[in-house]
Amino acid sequence: MAKKLYGTLAGVGAGFLILSSYLVSRIILPLPENLALIFLPLSVYLYYKSLENKNLKTAFFGGILFLIILLTHQGATLCLLIPVIAITLLELLVYRNIDVLKNFTSFFLAIILIIVAGLISLQIVAPQILQNIMQQGITAITGLSTSLPLNRSLGFFSYLGNLGVLVLIFSLIGFISILKKIQIKEFMRKDLVILVWILSMFLLSNAYWFGINVISYRVLIYLLIPLSILGGYGIKVAYQKIKDNERFSSKNAHSVFLVVIFCLAFFSGILTVENPKIATYGIKNQEGYIQTAPPSDSEADLANWFNENGNSSRYVVISNQFTGMFLAASTNMSFREGFQYFSTNSNVTIEEKGVKTSTINNFKKANVGYVVYDKRLVTSPEEKPLALRMVDTEFFPLQYFTQDIHSNINRIKPEFSRVVYENKDFIVCEINW
Repeated sequence: MAKKLYGTLAGVGAGFLILSSYLVSRIILPLPENLALIFLPLSVYLYYKSLENKNLKTAFFGGILFLIILLTHQGATLCLLIPVIAITLLELLVYRNIDVLKNFTSFFLAIILIIVAGLISLQIVAPQILQNIMQQGITAITGLSTSLPLNRSLGFFSYLGNLGVLVLIFSLIGFISILKKIQIKEFMRKDLVILVWILSMFLLSNAYWFGINVISYRVLIYLLIPLSILGGYGIKVAYQKIKDNERFSSKNAHSVFLVVIFCLAFFSGILTVENPKIATYGIKNQEGYIQTAPPSDSEADLANWFNENGNSSRYVVISNQFTGMFLAASTNMSFREGFQYFSTNSNVTIEEKGVKTSTINNFKKANVGYVVYDKRLVTSPEEKPLALRMVDTEFFPLQYFTQDIHSNINRIKPEFSRVVYENKDFIVCEINW
């Protein structure tokens, strides 16, 4: 996209700038989000091109990519929808181009047609599902929700550290160059499109300003894309300035400049992917940090135990849903929510309102056979009385006890359960029924 907008040098420069960013550690991961990232800039470019060429077919093909992204990753869908809307508003407010609404409609035509066909089909085949959708939205049939229980913002230096110094320096150069063109009214539509795209992603990364919870770090990769394009343009501007300067024109300083910048970016990328920390991920909350990936030795041992000893006809509840996701993927066991209902006896105060200790009949009815306690999930400092507390994280709530779990397990676990396995981080209790 950078090449199409600003030429080959800008395109090559944008690629090296992405390589120089710490966020390259996210791009190399085999995740659905990164598959969506392949199509996202192409979709934005096709929408922009449809405005430039007044070609509705181009907008339609951009919408096809939007549909692919929608089926791949929710977050990427939002991060495409917002700049498309921002570009549309730019056309309406700056260029007074009312015809942009045709492009906008063409962009979403494919998904509109699919939705209409789907609703008609549901009305004929399964009207009860359609009624649930009308009442509860798409969550009624997918179980998916984009709401976040808490906010995780970033400070100024976090932007600097994650996006990268080179990206920010050359995107600033590109920004200044565009501002100069705006002052003399020589700017082009593509310049404003890039600026609006960057602004929309920056505001999304700081959505908490407007009372909306957001994990700012997760948005940075979507901010990096337009920033690297602007930075690629900044490299082109700097290169041309050096080349046109009479003091350097005969000394190939412009070539040396490119070699230095590309080498810095290249070695920065090497340092990033060689850093062992890029393979470790975790979540933070008010109680501290919990590693979520890769699986720890304790999690691997726990999975092995379930594979060898678990009764796959019974459900498992666990205090750490992140570990639960790993176990669900690596064992034959089935997992369900509701740890707070099935994990304690009358000795434990449950701080969530309306939750009571389950009886043996409730376990039978829910087919719960195992309760797994994460011994790391203890409040610091420990408190009295012994209680179970739900603490929100970026994705799932975690269940913390206010006192050490190992030494209090007989006071915590249901009376009709027994400890059948314990390792460094986990205790497994089996329900006797």
